Amino acid sequence: MTPLRVMIFSPDAARMERYLLADELYYVLDAVDTETNVYASLLKSRPDFALLDDALPGMNALHLLWRLQKTCVAPPKVLYIGRDVKEALDTGADAAAESLPDQEALRTLVRKACASPLSSLARGALKLAAAQTQPMLDALAFPAHLKGTAYLQYALPLLACHPNPAALLGKPLYRLIAEHFQTTPTAAERALRTAVETTWLTGNLSAMADLFGYSISPEKGKPTNNECLAQLARHVHERTQASLLSSR
Repeated sequence: MTPLRVMIFSPDAARMERYLLADELYYVLDAVDTETNVYASLLKSRPDFALLDDALPGMNALHLLWRLQKTCVAPPKVLYIGRDVKEALDTGADAAAESLPDQEALRTLVRKACASPLSSLARGALKLAAAQTQPMLDALAFPAHLKGTAYLQYALPLLACHPNPAALLGKPLYRLIAEHFQTTPTAAERALRTAVETTWLTGNLSAMADLFGYSISPEKGKPTNNECLAQLARHVHERTQASLLSSR
C-alpha cells in the first residue's frame, strides 16, 4: 500500500511527525514549526494530507482553506487544529480538533479525514472536472455505448481532483469504479481496456494526436489503461484549473 504523503504545519510539528512516522502508512514530506508560506508549500509538494494548526505563527487556517477551495483543483485532505472547529468543517476541512491530539487520537482523525478518495475542498472542483470530461471523450470518439466510456466519465474527474493521482491508478481506482457501478474490479479493468482499445482503432486520430502526441504512433501502439487514464486526467486537471481560476 502506498504511504500517505503528509505535511505538518504546527509549533509542535516534531511531535506530530513522530506520531505518524511510528506507522508505515504515513510518509512525512515536511514538518514545519515556524512561520512560512503554507499555501505555496502545499501547491509545490501536493501532499495527500495536511495538518494545519492555527497556532503556527502567521497561520490563518480558515483563510487558507477558503483559498485552496477557490484556486486549487486538487487540494489535500486537511486536519484543522484550532478553536473554530465548526467553521473549519463548513469551509472544507476533512477533520478538526480544538487542540493537538495524542498519538492514537491523531491516527483516528487522519483515518476520518482520509475516508473519502477526495478531500472536501476538492468537491467543488469535481463538478467542473466532470463538465470538462465528457466533451473530451466525445472529441476523441470514445464509443458512448461501451461501459468503459461511462467508467471513464466517472473516473477521470476523481483522478483530476486527486493530489496524487498516481496513487489512485490501478487497483484502488478499479475498486472505486466497481463500488459505484456495482460490478467487480476485474470487470471494471476489462471494460476500460475495451474502451481504450476500441477508441484507438476507430476513434478520432487527429484529436488523439493533439492530446497524446507521439504516444499513439504505430511503433508504440496503444497506451495501457494507466497510461491513458493518467494522460486524460492530466488534461482534465489543466482545463479544470483554468476554469476554476477564470471564475474567481
